[in-house]
Amino acid sequence: MKIFAPMVAVATALVGTAFAAPKDGETFGSWQVVCEGANPCQAFLGLKDEKTGRLVLSASAHKAPADKNPTMVISLPLGLALKEGVALLSGAPGKDPVPAAVDVCFPDGCRAVIELTPAALDALTATESFEVRFIAFGAKDRVESVKVPANGLSQALARLSKK
Repeated sequence: MKIFAPMVAVATALVGTAFAAPKDGETFGSWQVVCEGANPCQAFLGLKDEKTGRLVLSASAHKAPADKNPTMVISLPLGLALKEGVALLSGAPGKDPVPAAVDVCFPDGCRAVIELTPAALDALTATESFEVRFIAFGAKDRVESVKVPANGLSQALARLSKK
């Protein structure tokens, strides 16, 4: 999978900006901060298939001021079995899968929403990547798996809280 950002990535040194609001385009590992208008900034990551160039998965995480924990929204292609849901698996031993219910499907794909509790965030960032697994509709024996880079996710979320 090829990682991409929706805008040109801007490498920003954080020296002297530890207490400043997040800036649109800041990158943390594979994750990029995206700020649009009055909406809260979010950490974003998109994965494209290197052969077809098609978007395979995108993930965004944000924390609304009223929420206790950040929320992650994962966008997946159409054709997944909704009833079985989605699971996020850490590569670290002893970490439980993080379940995600599919919330809604649109013509461009389905959205799974996960509350990033401290335990869930710890599980997902325990190694360099985590897996998003789902079952293809009508094929219970066909488990699809997408490896998602976790490097920078914790730092990007911490940066979002500086707003």
